[in-house]
Amino acid sequence: MLFYAAALQSLNYDWDTLTNPFEAAADHEEACHIAGAVSRLAPFYREVLFLRFQEDMKLNEIASLVGVPLSTVKARLYRTLDALRSSLGETQS
Repeated sequence: MLFYAAALQSLNYDWDTLTNPFEAAADHEEACHIAGAVSRLAPFYREVLFLRFQEDMKLNEIASLVGVPLSTVKARLYRTLDALRSSLGETQS
């Protein structure tokens, strides 16, 4: 859930530094697509995604924290990234 909140926080813009309102709209739309795709993931997939990329944890640290084998963490991360690629590829084509 924290990863989702972080994605939503990325929607806040510093309007003084934007040069093109169309870019801002496109960025906002892309962030919404990403947040939506992440929110549709199963909780254990979101957990691995958050720990790896938001908390910058190593895979073996995630395995220890979550209490699953390293191979399970690797599989979950692979499946998560594959699901996001598929989901975002469909919405941004």
